[in-house]
Amino acid sequence: MSTPDAEAAARAALPEGTRVVIRIEEALSSKTAKRGDRFPISLVEDLSLGGRAVVAAGTMGVGEVIHAAGKGFGGRAGELIVAARYLDVGGRRLPLRGFRINSAGANNTGEAIAASIAIPLAGLFVTGSSADIAAGQIAEAKTSQSFATDVPSITTTNQQGMTE
Repeated sequence: MSTPDAEAAARAALPEGTRVVIRIEEALSSKTAKRGDRFPISLVEDLSLGGRAVVAAGTMGVGEVIHAAGKGFGGRAGELIVAARYLDVGGRRLPLRGFRINSAGANNTGEAIAASIAIPLAGLFVTGSSADIAAGQIAEAKTSQSFATDVPSITTTNQQGMTE
C-alpha cells in the first residue's frame, strides 16, 4: 500500500531539454527595447507526459531582451536578441533555455558608401533599419531542468511480476 509521501515522491517530471513552443505576445523593436526589458510569452502547445497534458497551452511566461542596438549612421542595422526565461505554472517557474531570436534590420552600408562617393559626407546620413519582432512570432525553447508535475509517475509490472 502506498502512503501519500510515497505517492508524492513518485510524481512524474518533465525532463530537462523538453521541447517548448513559445509565442511572443507583444511586438519588440530595437528602436525602443533596452537590455533587461521583460515581455510576455505564452505556451503554444500543451506539454504532455504519458499522453496527459501537464502544462496547458496558453500558460503565460516571461522573456527578456538580451541585447538591443538601434539603427545607426553609415547604414548600420538595428539588432535585437531576446530569450525566453520561464513559464508560470501554477505559481511555480518552469525555467527555459535554448531559445533565442536574433533579429537584425536591413544593413544599408553599401548605400551609405555609394552616397559618400557621389556626394561627400552624404553617406553619414544613410541609416539602416530597425530590428523588429512581431507580436505572435513563434519560436522554440527547451526546459532548462526537470520539472515535477502533479501527474503521478506511471509504474508498470513486467511479465516476471517486477515493478519497472
